[in-house]
Amino acid sequence: MFLDYKIAEEREDDGVIYQKVRYYEGDTTTEDERNPDNPDELIPVTRYRRVSLIEEVEYEYEAN
Repeated sequence: MFLDYKIAEEREDDGVIYQKVRYYEGDTTTEDERNPDNPDELIPVTRYRRVSLIEEVEYEYEAN
């Protein structure tokens, strides 16, 4: 299980930064795949599955 977030929107208005953040959770699997730059090398690649949005939060910051 993982917890991740993405900034969905960010804007600045009169010295205040507004940031809308979406939090996600889900399952991950890691599989070895061939490195495209070096086909003889295997590299671990993480795949996300059954990802769901669990919360959307808006934050306010003072712009420096």
